[in-house]
Amino acid sequence: MARCVILSIWVVASLVFIPVLVVQHEESITLHGENAELVICKVCEQRWEKDWNKITYSIFLFVATYVLPVLLVITAYIRMGCKLCTPSILMNNHDGRRGRELRSMLYMLWLLLYLYI
Repeated sequence: MARCVILSIWVVASLVFIPVLVVQHEESITLHGENAELVICKVCEQRWEKDWNKITYSIFLFVATYVLPVLLVITAYIRMGCKLCTPSILMNNHDGRRGRELRSMLYMLWLLLYLYI
């Protein structure tokens, strides 16, 4: 199962990068003199045929690399918090060292959740 997940992550990451390979072009920055031209450096730039293609790709990239991972982290932290906050756990650990550890752990979960957003 883990191998399939890792393989699918690599395949999706490779597919997401293909549009950049298509629109990427090399440009030379040159100085024009009287008798010769001097190439200063070469830079890569993206030339999209239409602006909406670039906007669509940027939105897709934002969703795929930020929104989805944040939603997964939020979901995982909420599930962990719900498991830690069951009534039986809260009733048995309301004081003492174990209760402080539970409150500290819940505080850290909320802090991490806040920092991710």
